Amino acid sequence: MQSRKESFIRRALVVLAILTFALTITSAAMAQDELPAPRTEIFVGYSYLHPGTPLTLTVGPGPLDPRFPRGITQGFNSAVTWNFNKYVGLTFDTSAHYHDDVNIGNFAFGPTIKYPIGHVTPFAHTLFGFQRVSPSGFESDTDFLAVMGGGLDLRFTKLFTWRLLQADWVRSQHSFVLGTQDDFRGARLSSGIVLNLGSLTAPTPPSATCSASPSQVMEGEPVTVTASPSNFNPKHDLGYQWSTTGGKASGTGATAQVDTAGLAGGSYSATAQITDTKNSKMTANCSANFTVTDKPKNPPQISCSANPTTVQSGQPSTISCTCTSPDNSQLQPLGWQSSSGKVAGEGMNGTLDTSGAGAGAINITTTCTDARGLSASPRRP
Repeated sequence: MQSRKESFIRRALVVLAILTFALTITSAAMAQDELPAPRTEIFVGYSYLHPGTPLTLTVGPGPLDPRFPRGITQGFNSAVTWNFNKYVGLTFDTSAHYHDDVNIGNFAFGPTIKYPIGHVTPFAHTLFGFQRVSPSGFESDTDFLAVMGGGLDLRFTKLFTWRLLQADWVRSQHSFVLGTQDDFRGARLSSGIVLNLGSLTAPTPPSATCSASPSQVMEGEPVTVTASPSNFNPKHDLGYQWSTTGGKASGTGATAQVDTAGLAGGSYSATAQITDTKNSKMTANCSANFTVTDKPKNPPQISCSANPTTVQSGQPSTISCTCTSPDNSQLQPLGWQSSSGKVAGEGMNGTLDTSGAGAGAINITTTCTDARGLSASPRRP
């Protein structure tokens, strides 16, 4: 009997080794798209149990009850593993096996070690707990349980993994007849589906980039600023709040306008604060820089004429001037000066009084000044 059990275990280990080798090669050939390591793994599947030594249920010449099965084909195995990292986790394991003559339940927990290779993950665990055996016609017995083994997982998607095979050595001791003790040293084989929940990798925080168009304007010209958010929940609405270091921003969406009227030349920035309307902790900020240049400062242009240009002493001459600003700046009243005689007038026209002036040329000077202090002063005879 012992040799049969050892032969069974050897065959199971050979099968596991072959599967491991084949799937490792397959994994190397598969696309190596990175899947996040799960925080929690929930396994549910079919389980076969070979209890090992039969139970001693009778006393006398026939100590073994021939009804006790060598293998139990009706059973399930489930486990929950909480992973500390992608290599080490803590596993809570339970399995139940049913037969007409006996029911066996296993409950254990302990560390699990694994080594992901692409989509394939070999693992090993050592678990401790208790085993409850309930033979037909006898009271149930519960005793210490040790489970040592491992297996091979093949991951298909972020959510689902197929546990191809899990092979465990299961050991416990039970006594149902006074003075006897049965040493259970058997094997458990399981296979099923693993549900992957959560992730060991922290989610990428929200972020955003901002741009300004155009990036350089003259004072008074508008600037359009745009925010482009990333890593927010696409099912949630986003709120935008704009602020600037100069000018006035208007807009509550991903695009806003900056009014640069009255800004001095220099560099400025517009900043957007983006918030998930259903989760205020999910925020991101971004800024865009723009430059404001002063409008051109061209001085006024002035031209003047005298009529008549030649007069007798004591006769008047009318001085007419035209003063304009290329930048449409407001102009100040003209001021008059003359090398001889007197000039009086308002606006752009004046009258030269030549009374008492000697013969010769008379130079008249006037100054045209705009609201910015820029001026032009032509001289006309």
